Parts: sequence; structure tokens; C-alpha cells
Amino acid sequence: MPRDQIVEIPLRWHRKKDGTTFPVEITARFIQWKGQQVHLAAIRDVTRRIQAEKELELLAATDPLTGLFNRRYFDEHAEKHVTKQGSGGETGLLLMDIDYFKTINDEHGHEVGDFVLKELARLLSVHVRSGDILARYGGEEFALLLPRTSEREMEQIAERLRREVAQNVFDHMGKELRVTMSVGGVHCSNAGPVLAPLLRLADAAMYEAKQSGRDRCVFKRQ
Repeated sequence: MPRDQIVEIPLRWHRKKDGTTFPVEITARFIQWKGQQVHLAAIRDVTRRIQAEKELELLAATDPLTGLFNRRYFDEHAEKHVTKQGSGGETGLLLMDIDYFKTINDEHGHEVGDFVLKELARLLSVHVRSGDILARYGGEEFALLLPRTSEREMEQIAERLRREVAQNVFDHMGKELRVTMSVGGVHCSNAGPVLAPLLRLADAAMYEAKQSGRDRCVFKRQ
């Protein structure tokens, strides 16, 4: 290293005496000290900065009301999954929309509407698998990506979620509410390189569920 040149060493992990690790950044340079060239290094613990960056990333990826992933995160990661899958594997995609949600807001107020959204998000979260991606896709609509899932499994999952929501009682300060969902599902065993066609099919299936009486699932195939 030339004299006086400052070198920043990328993020590294150091180990404490108790075995735990923590992130550090190192800045190093050679200096003259008492007639000798000395290697001087500054080591900074960047744990708080890394934690803050992760918190910001999480905030950017989540819906502030429900705590679920937001539409941006869902589109990005679902797109990556579909692209990575290529012609192998099977994938299911569900779009779920609360029936008559505008009526809930109009009759009971937006506070109750927000309560229903949060409780529904919690209920759905309990019944999805660890590898699935669940998101609030907008308004009263939720999206669920089901990687490595057969068509039959997708249909069973959709029906179970619809049934769990229909049977649940949402209790807001002593006021009992019941809601239902219309679900549109699309399954593909040979996904193309983009997510958009799958979303369009799932949306069309969900609209068909609405038109045919609500509180039901309609499925299509890619």
C-alpha cells in the first residue's frame, strides 16, 4: 500500500469472546511513526447502522396498516420466482378481495374498515405456509404466491382460506362483523418469463367469482 493511501475494507464480521459476531468496517493506511512505516487501522462497529438499514428496507417492503408485504415487494419477488422457475416446477397465484368492503366503511366507518383489514391480514398469515408470499395488494385486495404447489393444492389452499374468513367473527369493541372473500386463482406448470399474464388471469378469475355470487373461488390455468 503506498504511503498515505487510505483503503476501506468492505464489511466484515468479527467474533466476540462469547462467540457472537458483529459487523465492522475497517479503514487502513500506512503512516510514518518514529522513523518507521506503520500500518494504522480504524475499526468501526456498524451494528446500529446495519440494523437501521434493515429497518428501512422492511418499511419500504411492508404495508403500514396490516404489516404484510406491499404490492411493490410482491411484484418484485413474485417476478423473480417466476423468472427463476422458467419451465420447471409449479406455481399458484391467488388474488383475494373482500366482498362488500365499501359497505363496511360506509355503515361502520373507516376505523372499523381498517380493523377488518388488519384482522383479516392476521387470519390469512396464520394459514399460509412459510415459503409463500402474502401481500396486501391494494385497498381490500390481497395476493398470495404459492411456490412449488400443484393445481389441486392451490385449489385446496384457496378454499380453506375462503372458508376460514367466512367462518370468522371479527369483534370490534363488542360489534360483531362477518366478511367473505372472492378468490381468483391461476396455476401454471410452465411459467413464462413475466408475472403480468398470471396476474391478469387471476384478476379475471376473481372478477368472475364476484359476478357469480361472491364468497367463492374461481380458478384458471396458464
